[in-house]
Amino acid sequence: MLHKLFRLLVFTLAITTPVLAIEIRTPETQEDEQAILDQYLLPDGELKDTLDELFTTYKLAQSFGNGTSVRTKDAFRKAGFKFLKGTRITEHPLMPGWVVKLGRANRVHQHVSRIWMAEAMRAVIQEHDLTHVKIPEKFLYHIPGTPQKLVDDNYAVISEKVECSNDRNNRARLRQLPFQTLNEIVTIIKNVVYNDPSPSNIRVLGDGATVAIIDTEIIHWKRGWDVARCIKQFVTYLSLEQKVAIAKSR
Repeated sequence: MLHKLFRLLVFTLAITTPVLAIEIRTPETQEDEQAILDQYLLPDGELKDTLDELFTTYKLAQSFGNGTSVRTKDAFRKAGFKFLKGTRITEHPLMPGWVVKLGRANRVHQHVSRIWMAEAMRAVIQEHDLTHVKIPEKFLYHIPGTPQKLVDDNYAVISEKVECSNDRNNRARLRQLPFQTLNEIVTIIKNVVYNDPSPSNIRVLGDGATVAIIDTEIIHWKRGWDVARCIKQFVTYLSLEQKVAIAKSR
């Protein structure tokens, strides 16, 4: 019975949620790249000066390409960075309130796609007047000594740090979210086909009714996922009561 209810919920969400036509695509021309850099390149200031000094002094550009490698993590640790457990996300005491997100090896636009997915989510929030979902501010930081071309090897993503619960507590708090917040999350998933809506990426904030989507990387191996499959993944983390409430509202 519960299995049938779950399938009905996913089908109902897929056919009834209004969709905003938002095209998310990688930059194809130099003009596309420049437009993104004009808007999201980290501006001159204390944060950029600190990063420039760290990357230059510790020669971090030489080991930047793969944020999952031991070599990269060792180099960043020697420079004073601390990695968040099990992630490619690192922070530094000289940059309070910000984190540096690193890419993976052999990618082109997967890492930097965090920027245009975040932009698409903000467009949905504005269009639908959503008030319970926040997207952290993000910038592109050009790695000193690398080409200007907008690809993963040449840019780090600098993101506003969000104070939130750890993974275990966040899973429990996600199951206590009010319906309005859940509905807003589903609206975003539906409109941008967000294919990684896990508790690790959707964090409940202090008030218990607002969430921040902290990971906006487009996961290319899931690119073929349709809307229903993305919603199904998110709904698996909810309580039965929440699932029923969403299904009834549709």
